[in-house]
Amino acid sequence: MKILHITESYKGGVASAIESFVSATSSHSHYLLYSNSRGSTQKPKENYYSQLFELHKNPLRAALQIRSVVKKVQPDVVHLHSSFAGVYGRLFKLGYSNGCAKCPDGKRRVTPRIVYSPHCFAFERQDVEPYKQRLFKLIERTLASRVDAFGCCSLREVALASQLNNKKRAVFVPNVSEFEPSVMPFGSPTSVDTPLNIVTVGRVSRQKNPEMFTAIAQDNKEHNFIWIGDGEEEDVARLKEAGVVVKGWKNNFEVEKLLKSANVYLHVALWEGFPISIVDAVKLKLPTIAKSAEYFEEMNVEECLFSDVTGASKMISSMLSESARQENVRIWDAALENNTKQEQREALLDCYFGTDA
Repeated sequence: MKILHITESYKGGVASAIESFVSATSSHSHYLLYSNSRGSTQKPKENYYSQLFELHKNPLRAALQIRSVVKKVQPDVVHLHSSFAGVYGRLFKLGYSNGCAKCPDGKRRVTPRIVYSPHCFAFERQDVEPYKQRLFKLIERTLASRVDAFGCCSLREVALASQLNNKKRAVFVPNVSEFEPSVMPFGSPTSVDTPLNIVTVGRVSRQKNPEMFTAIAQDNKEHNFIWIGDGEEEDVARLKEAGVVVKGWKNNFEVEKLLKSANVYLHVALWEGFPISIVDAVKLKLPTIAKSAEYFEEMNVEECLFSDVTGASKMISSMLSESARQENVRIWDAALENNTKQEQREALLDCYFGTDA
């Protein structure tokens, strides 16, 4: 089976998700049509793909290019990733012709199966005006009829996809970590007087909420705060002024090493599909605390969530207790027990083949 992946911005969590999808279904042939149009310098792993194509930066030309690449590759499945590619890939009907001895003209029209993974719907964004959120939702609802399956990274995203069109399959495709699993918690402090190393991973941007991370750091100056990633200069400068060490972008090996040297993973994002960074931290048995969000609903992790800076500071203080750290790890392990490569593979095959295919 040939699978053509398409994304408008190959970076961060989306790039990690695509690569994990390819790894999980490596017995099939994978192709990638991608762009770095939003400032990403991340490059695909060439050995993962049968062929790479660069997506045009102009939206209309990108949509037309998708039709052309589909005709060239002749995929069985087109897997659209993130909102922009989700629009570009559904503007026009996709298909191609191949040989057919029994057909009158010797050709058979083939329509590939369309799978769409939003990796967080655009209408979930909190950095745009309400009318734009409504517009994004209208676009998604209009285009929902042009997919065969939604590949969703959280149960909440499954629910949102079903609300857009309840006649379309919405499959939970769990995010997974590529790190080797740890058998015991990392980063236990040597004593209650030892400063904690508190870390987060991601682009320094409005979505990842550097304002709250800065406020928490200022409220807990006795501890060390580390941000793995880079982004807007003004936000980075404010983090540094608050004493946060901004490490910049690191490769997977370096990220894993930094996480293993930390004591607590702190997640404060304003909106997400479901954060791969948390899956990574939990895989390494790193105690994790996070700002309450709707994608944590039905996961039974309430004891690990906070709503404001005061709540975050209380949780940070509790992480000096070894029993609290172990309980935190136990809760997250239970919550993410299905975020495995096997579960991911089965879900992807459900999307790609589907009982409705």
